[in-house]
This record gives sequence, structure tokens and C-alpha cells, in this order.
Amino acid sequence: MKVSNPNATQHLTLDGLAIIPRLVRRLPPALAFRFHALPLAEGNGYITVATADPDDAVARTAVAAALGTRLYVMQADPTVIDRLLCEVWPKEN
Repeated sequence: MKVSNPNATQHLTLDGLAIIPRLVRRLPPALAFRFHALPLAEGNGYITVATADPDDAVARTAVAAALGTRLYVMQADPTVIDRLLCEVWPKEN
């Protein structure tokens, strides 16, 4: 991926992504759905999280506190995030 501004928030396409349920379950479901936050990967003291609004300071603080680590946050479509979260926590009809 070519980045013209390395400090800009990156937008991530999640289609075809295989989630890691063990990592996703580290977030409480209510928090994950509220902020459309999906943990994707872990390494080097960070967890990469896709979220609908990476500039939401309240969401970043809450997700970081729940995961207990520093975050690398990327923006993604909230509908796709919620669909992937439902693979781990199916919503009741």
C-alpha cells in the first residue's frame, strides 16, 4: 500500500479477512459494537484495531483500557466491522 502521508489515518478494507476470535473476545461485546471496534492483530506491544472513527478519543481510550495495551488504529467500514463482530457474538433476533 502506498501512503502519501504516513501520519494520516489509513482506511482498511476488511472484505475476505479471517478474524482471530481469541483476540476479538478480549474486548467486551458491548464495547466492540458501541464503537465498531475490531481487534485484528497483535505484535510488538500493540494491537491493531479497525474502527469506524479512529479520531474518537473516547473510543480509543475505552478500547485501549479494555485490551490493556497500546493501539494501532485503522479506519474501516462500520457495517463490515459489525458483520465480522457478529461472527464472534451473533446478535439475538
